[in-house]
Amino acid sequence: MGKLTKKTIKDPSVHARLLEMRAERHLEAVRKAEKRQSFKLAIIAGIVMGLVSSSAWFWIAVTSGWLSSLYAIGVGATIGYSMWIAGRGRSRKYGTAAATITFFSILLGNMFIVFHELSLIYGSYSEALKGIDIRTYGYGILGFVHYLDVIFALVAMGIAHRYSYKTVEAELGKRY
Repeated sequence: MGKLTKKTIKDPSVHARLLEMRAERHLEAVRKAEKRQSFKLAIIAGIVMGLVSSSAWFWIAVTSGWLSSLYAIGVGATIGYSMWIAGRGRSRKYGTAAATITFFSILLGNMFIVFHELSLIYGSYSEALKGIDIRTYGYGILGFVHYLDVIFALVAMGIAHRYSYKTVEAELGKRY
């Protein structure tokens, strides 16, 4: 193609070839990115991090005594980012899966906390487990949920969705 100067770039044939080369690089990057994707690995990483982060949320809430919904954002961020690291997703199905896992992880964290509060009422975890039925647990969660919990859970699901996949353009840092 020769040496590129301002004059040669303005030439329509050279300009068309440059655009064609850029498109070829983009397609090659897309092919490489599609080969690296792993939805199963992303799901496994999301579930594992969901369990770990909801358990951490429970532990921090119990030891500090501060029952905050802000922890939900951390749960969503860790799930989304772990799904991106493990699965290298390129489509919104990764985001949908991350938001779903985040929802259930937040629910699990809240269930842990409610169970702990019930154990304080009953005197021990084993007594709380004996005296609990699904209605008591459901009323415990419904009585425990505040409108800010819902808002933070939605924010956490949005963060998980955003961090769980990237487009090729975003990863390359270029617009095509």
